Amino acid sequence: MQHEQWCRVTKNDPCPICGRGDWCLVAKDKSAAICPRTEAGSVREIEGSGFLHKLDDRREGRQYRPQRRFAVGRDDQASQRL
Repeated sequence: MQHEQWCRVTKNDPCPICGRGDWCLVAKDKSAAICPRTEAGSVREIEGSGFLHKLDDRREGRQYRPQRRFAVGRDDQASQRL
């Protein structure tokens, strides 16, 4: 694919693989993402860029969704012990 077919992620439109708003790229047609943080589930590594992930694999009927990250504060730690 050519460079202009990829868009950088933002905080408002985060990576569908790691959920972060920086470093990653998503294909304009939303069919793939390059995430330098997450190797698991990738098709292959693209040297110097990250890991290539297929976002819409119709043969397997799955679609990747962003991982949710939660900050754990002092109040949250106490509730997790319950």
